[in-house]
Amino acid sequence: MARPKNDTTALSRRLEIRLSLDDEEAIKERSLQAGCSSVSDYLRRMALDGQITIAMSRADVDLTRELNRIGVNLNQGIKKLNETGRRSDDLMESLTRLNTILDQLEAPP
Repeated sequence: MARPKNDTTALSRRLEIRLSLDDEEAIKERSLQAGCSSVSDYLRRMALDGQITIAMSRADVDLTRELNRIGVNLNQGIKKLNETGRRSDDLMESLTRLNTILDQLEAPP
């Protein structure tokens, strides 16, 4: 029976680099912000691709949609206010919803 061929895609190789403490902390922080599974993953992806595309979480997608809806409602309400000089209930409701979301975003986790 023949020996199995080496798998060139396995992450079996190591590469050492020298960093200052500040550089190391900055790289670790960026790795966390990018959502990478490890610092090695972050450095490998940055070295090979030059960038990391961060996928939005489901909560971020939902929040973006909700803010878009509120923005559309605010735009319509402001347009009506400019045309008639009177505030609409939709405008006030949109402002209330927007303030609620902003309060949630500002609250500590």
